Amino acid sequence: MNIFRTIKNAWTRKNVQPVTTPLTQPEPAPDPYKPLTDDERKVWFEDILKKMNCEFTIKKWKEGWEYNTVYQGGKFRILLPNNSPYIELRFPIFFTTEQERINEVRITCNDMMNKYRSTKFSYIIDYEKRKVHVNADTDNVLVPMAADEKLIINDMLTRNFEYRREFNERFNILLKEPAIDLEDPEQSYANRKTEMYMLRSVEMIADGQELGNYENIPDSPNLGDIVCELLGIQDYHWQTMRIDKGEGKTSVINNPIDIELYRVLDAVIGKDKNGRTIMENKRVVITVGFTTTEEPHKNQTLQIILTDEDDDDVTIYVRISLVLLPTSLDRQRSASSLGNQPVVHSFLLGYDRVQGNRRDQEFIYMWNEAHDKLAEGDYSKLTPDEMLIADCSEANLARMLYWGRKFFLNKRYYEAITYLKNAFETLKTKFHTLSDKWREHFFELTYYLGFSYAQLQQYKLAYYYLDALQPLNKINYTMEFLNVLVLSNDFRAMPFIQRLNVDLQGILNNLDEEDEKRPNIEALAQFVRFHQGVLLLKWGEIDEAEKIFKELINTAEFGDACIKQLAEIQRQRRLAAEEKADEEYLDNLLNEHIDKYADRLVDSLASSLANSPADKKTDANADKKTEKDCNKNTDKKTDDESKEDTPEKHP
Repeated sequence: MNIFRTIKNAWTRKNVQPVTTPLTQPEPAPDPYKPLTDDERKVWFEDILKKMNCEFTIKKWKEGWEYNTVYQGGKFRILLPNNSPYIELRFPIFFTTEQERINEVRITCNDMMNKYRSTKFSYIIDYEKRKVHVNADTDNVLVPMAADEKLIINDMLTRNFEYRREFNERFNILLKEPAIDLEDPEQSYANRKTEMYMLRSVEMIADGQELGNYENIPDSPNLGDIVCELLGIQDYHWQTMRIDKGEGKTSVINNPIDIELYRVLDAVIGKDKNGRTIMENKRVVITVGFTTTEEPHKNQTLQIILTDEDDDDVTIYVRISLVLLPTSLDRQRSASSLGNQPVVHSFLLGYDRVQGNRRDQEFIYMWNEAHDKLAEGDYSKLTPDEMLIADCSEANLARMLYWGRKFFLNKRYYEAITYLKNAFETLKTKFHTLSDKWREHFFELTYYLGFSYAQLQQYKLAYYYLDALQPLNKINYTMEFLNVLVLSNDFRAMPFIQRLNVDLQGILNNLDEEDEKRPNIEALAQFVRFHQGVLLLKWGEIDEAEKIFKELINTAEFGDACIKQLAEIQRQRRLAAEEKADEEYLDNLLNEHIDKYADRLVDSLASSLANSPADKKTDANADKKTEKDCNKNTDKKTDDESKEDTPEKHP
């Protein structure tokens, strides 16, 4: 019976069509070991760091992405290679000791690598400061996209603190053991390297090629340096400084030395309740009164306005607006003179959250990374920063180049100048001995200086550096030089533009349409043409400027800029028309009032003349004279009539 029921049910299911209802199929659970794309891995890894409350910065790496993060007070560098399920973790400079302890450091590194096979412990030597720094690198760590990936990353970072603790313990044990009286070849080499570095520095100073004051560059510039660099004022006498932080928070400094050495960023930087460096005041106004040696009787006022710009895990960025107010007028200084015009500068300053020798440590790490790659013969793996310092044999010079370029790329132009000038002065004195590669570095350094000074509105200094690069005929050098000429309204700008127009047009006529150089030459020609329009607009030649902007309005590079310039031309014409209409209206109104006033004046004069006593006396005399004349005429007439009545007598 059961067999028949089973057959019947099977036959029924086979011949009866089931009623289907649209149901939403549940999404399959993600496969934790499924390969992710590079973008997906980037988003996934950043989400892990956020869950761990790690603040981080991201930098594009040649083979992937580089993350610099701070976790529990330790700085880590994490690399996400492209097309790879692995990550690389680096714990840079977690241990530092004296150069004389290099043997103990080497033994400790070997012991640690024997115990922890997955981690590489390496050390680098700072020959200048006689220090040894130890790094820990963990490569090829597989982190699956599972529920516990946060725990895996957390365990990786925490494990490095264990490495540091154990390294310290092993190192201290070695220090207590009796020293072996054997010559250490590496220590001897390090000592000789340090001695050669010191001798080379002395030799360069003796030759007149001073390295510059590298070590005393402050992390945060003081007021005296800013005034000297941007305003060109050196012989000044500080009087008083008032710091207004808002909400009634005001302080006054009267000591000239304290004013000179005051670090302007200290006015906005503070600490939160957790001890983390923050921008405590979003806007601060510093007012400084001073006099100069040239004009000791003139009290001048300088205002420094600090505003919040941006920040990240490493740096707080502050916008500095420097305003030198005009002085009072006298016989020697009119209202239109240059001395009576306000001087304004605006630039970006950065405040490193970690002060002290952080910059030195970062440079040393990059310096040794570059030389390690060179020693391995793999020049292709060098980053642009490492390429700049890899061929440099002097650590101080390399440090100036490294930080100068880094600040330049971060648009911290004032700080970049501080480092780049030292490197420029060092290389300038031995330019004739530089190799072709180093001459290229020198020219690029000169371009950085000119560009930075242009951003700080120091056009004379910008012209000095950029003018030296014109014989090279590089497009970016020429563009920035032209930009400086136009911005400073230099009299040489228009002849330079006209010469460039002729040269570029000749080059374009000789190039084929498919030539790979043509797009760059056309871009430069458009750049020159646009700046010619800007210069014409400054000079008031609106019609000629309008033709140029309409010519370039359809270009991808200058289309939006031309629209803005054309809008400015329309605004100027509208203002000119309104001003002309106002002048005509005022002229008509003035003429009308003059006519009415003249009529009233004539009437008033006539009335006053008619009512004056002298006029009345004159009128009375005139009346009497008239009456007398009338009587005389009457008497004469009567006599004549009487003569007519009397007979004529004849002789």
